[in-house]
Amino acid sequence: MAHEFSNSFERSTPTSRMAIHEQIDNLNIWWFPRDFCQSRFGEFQQSGTNSCTLISLILADKVAKAERFYHRVAELPPRGWELFGNAMNDGNNVYHNVITAHTPLARNLNLNIPDAISAIRSQHKMNFRLEEWFYTHMEADPSNPMYNRNVAMQLSRIFQITLQVFQQAGTTSGRDMTSHLFAAIIADSRTVMMTFDFRASIVALFDSHQHGRDAGAVFAQCTIQNMDDLLFWFISMLHNVYSSRPALFEISFLSSQPGVAKRIPPAIKKWQTTRQPDKKATTRLQPAWELVEVIHSQHHPVSPKWPAWCHQQSHQSPSRHFGCQASWPG
Repeated sequence: MAHEFSNSFERSTPTSRMAIHEQIDNLNIWWFPRDFCQSRFGEFQQSGTNSCTLISLILADKVAKAERFYHRVAELPPRGWELFGNAMNDGNNVYHNVITAHTPLARNLNLNIPDAISAIRSQHKMNFRLEEWFYTHMEADPSNPMYNRNVAMQLSRIFQITLQVFQQAGTTSGRDMTSHLFAAIIADSRTVMMTFDFRASIVALFDSHQHGRDAGAVFAQCTIQNMDDLLFWFISMLHNVYSSRPALFEISFLSSQPGVAKRIPPAIKKWQTTRQPDKKATTRLQPAWELVEVIHSQHHPVSPKWPAWCHQQSHQSPSRHFGCQASWPG
């Protein structure tokens, strides 16, 4: 029997309403209690080991529908607990209804973005509105001693180009573009969601997994101008918490703009990998629009100004094409 979806945060399993706030330069981070994560929270937590992609998409959809979710970068959004909790409950519920109930042996099955969207839309009460704009991926060298900084810089270039293309599309077309853009990042079989709120000029990241022994989910936000702080913290956190240096990052951009994939060409045309004799492969960004190619001439955009702490350095197949098996709890 399919479980019903939660209508309010109050129906979820109670937890201590306290999150530890940490501030690093321009970045604000909230570490939730360890019971507030996808594998420990709510009435459907038994399905929460591999539901992070569903949870991330559902949360983004809820934020897109909210009249105003983000307010100030130094404050946890007033509806944060409610939307995060309901997203985890609903994501775990969808995983149970679509995956566990029909394929009980596939307990470690992770969904890619298209399959997760299809699974959510099969639950008609969800009224899921987000659409995928485009998908890209980025390779990284885990053995590089400057891994954290280099990966954060590459991700920053992807996001900077994509934001410019998305906003420019609204300017040139005269359409009233949505105030949000979302980016699901999959690395080492974990999916997290980044949200860009153009009205509030805030970028945020939500990770529904358990983090170590003491922390559950984590939420971080800063101004879009300081996005580099968020990206470097995220890459460093993966290594510090999970000892993870992913060799592959998959990024799916999503919007509530109807027909976004047909209206706006992909911001990133392709990733081109070149190899020189006796040297490791290097990856070069290929913007899709001539406008962006002018801004980022010769594919060497100006390096962002990294805070001082960025200079401290603390393999899998793409899940778009192959199922990923998670080997950790939460």
